[in-house]
Amino acid sequence: MIINSINKTLELSSFKEETKTIRVPGMAMSPEITSGDVVALKKIHNLDFLIFGESYLVVTNSFYNSLRLVRKVYEHKEQNKITLRAINPDFSGDLVIPKDSIVAMYKVNTILRERSI
Repeated sequence: MIINSINKTLELSSFKEETKTIRVPGMAMSPEITSGDVVALKKIHNLDFLIFGESYLVVTNSFYNSLRLVRKVYEHKEQNKITLRAINPDFSGDLVIPKDSIVAMYKVNTILRERSI
């Protein structure tokens, strides 16, 4: 589930702050987030105050191939790293990323899913 860009700003009265939205490809976060869902994101400014177990969009530097992944974030035994985990069992294996390799991070606040009629 690699995200290429942050598409647009969503302005709804129910969102108190500016919120970025992206359409998520892939099934790594299924069933919580499925391919084609739009997620509303809030930028994280301090990586020392993450809510572990929550979903985030993580953008890494070129040393980590400029990844853009939506994953659950967990604490790592080394305080300067975090663990990224897909929830779909078909995408097993954790990814450990040093915090200083993260160039941007956004918390997934809302998942918007189209309903078929």
